Amino acid sequence: MVEKDFKKVSIEKVTTIPDKNGFYELYKNRFWTVTEDNCILFYKDRAPQCNSNKSITESFTDYYKSIFPNCRTELIENVWLSHDCQDYI
Repeated sequence: MVEKDFKKVSIEKVTTIPDKNGFYELYKNRFWTVTEDNCILFYKDRAPQCNSNKSITESFTDYYKSIFPNCRTELIENVWLSHDCQDYI
């Protein structure tokens, strides 16, 4: 894995309740890998780097420290991700 395999999204952006129409997926009470600039990570733009089990997230966060040296595991109550329903057809 290399840094270009990951997409970073600002925590501020995804924790604000959406005011637009559309479809959103809510990730509730998940532990996320968070970078030092307060972004959550997605692998290959699609796979959120989170889990409801803290120890699982901590294990992959430790692995990612070779790419993001100061990343950490953080519990985030609500993460709102927009998606296109065509992605699931």
